[in-house]
Amino acid sequence: MIQRLQSVYLLLAGIIATLLLFIPLARFNVSGQGYFSLSSLGIDSINVAPIGGTISYLWIIALCTVLVAICSFCSIFLFKHRMLQLKLTRWAITFEVTYCLTYALQCYNFQSNTTSHFAFTLGTVLPSVIFIFLWLAARAIKKDEELVRAANRIR
Repeated sequence: MIQRLQSVYLLLAGIIATLLLFIPLARFNVSGQGYFSLSSLGIDSINVAPIGGTISYLWIIALCTVLVAICSFCSIFLFKHRMLQLKLTRWAITFEVTYCLTYALQCYNFQSNTTSHFAFTLGTVLPSVIFIFLWLAARAIKKDEELVRAANRIR
């Protein structure tokens, strides 16, 4: 199961999706007041005097992150059912695209409502890495299924 290439891709995508729950996705520097940190769980105000703690909860981003991780980890153990594994991987890709669109919309809305400057963090790049790993896994699963069908035709 782990020796297959798609299992490695799915494992990496699942680990990175799990990490996204705990690292900041972006940082908004507010002119002279501090900064806001955007994470999968919400927008936190850091060093901003009148506001403290989490000011907005982003449940769609958190839900998509958890669903991508669950789909990735479940797909690893469905190695005997390649078509179901491919469907779960495609669902994970759909959740990741939803995640990216919601993330971009939240960043745009927050920046347009405040006078802040967007700063990239490691969490800004990781959703793209997850998407690449999921796409590579789907491609490897599809090739594996084609190889098995070709072997069945030869018999």
